[in-house]
Amino acid sequence: MTTRVSPVTVPEGYGPKIIEEQAGWQVLQSYEPADIADVWVCDLSHRPKAIALGPDIEKDGFPDVGKARWNKTAWYARLNSNEGYYYDLLGGLHNLKLPESSIDMTDAWALLAIFGPQASSLMGRLVSVDVDSHIKKEPIFLITKSHNAAVQIVNMKSEIPGYLISCERSFGQALYDFCFHGSSTLKMRPAGERDFLKWLKSSGWM
Repeated sequence: MTTRVSPVTVPEGYGPKIIEEQAGWQVLQSYEPADIADVWVCDLSHRPKAIALGPDIEKDGFPDVGKARWNKTAWYARLNSNEGYYYDLLGGLHNLKLPESSIDMTDAWALLAIFGPQASSLMGRLVSVDVDSHIKKEPIFLITKSHNAAVQIVNMKSEIPGYLISCERSFGQALYDFCFHGSSTLKMRPAGERDFLKWLKSSGWM
């Protein structure tokens, strides 16, 4: 089996790690024992990601421009009339089926989930644009910059805030580390995939 390596190295010092092998990826599931936090940051870089291109991407489930839509196992996000972004969070990693006319970006991008009661505060420190527009009640998608590097953001618009943020693989570790620096007023904690899925379920997406 091919070994695949995340661009993000998760930190030590939060207790024993629960690691699970998934299709060649070593995926952090949780730290033991569990703890509480204002914000959780989870590396999901092993999850399938893609860009869909073409004038007919609506038929693949992509929403209107600037919006994001949950469809059973994945988030579908729309940048413009010809470009959509796909983040699979629950589907199998073997025999992957991506939307038609899409380019697999799984190994090219890092993907983080940022969630928790104060997740919006952390996002305000990572990017300078408003990612939490109260005018739009439904999930939204935007592309902006963090420390001069391009990032793609899905605001999942949950009662307890949660965001997906993707970037080029080479910036993944720095983006992860930025989450934990300069946030002394927030109780931060790294999370595993199992922790994130609990949040996803509690938010009504599963």
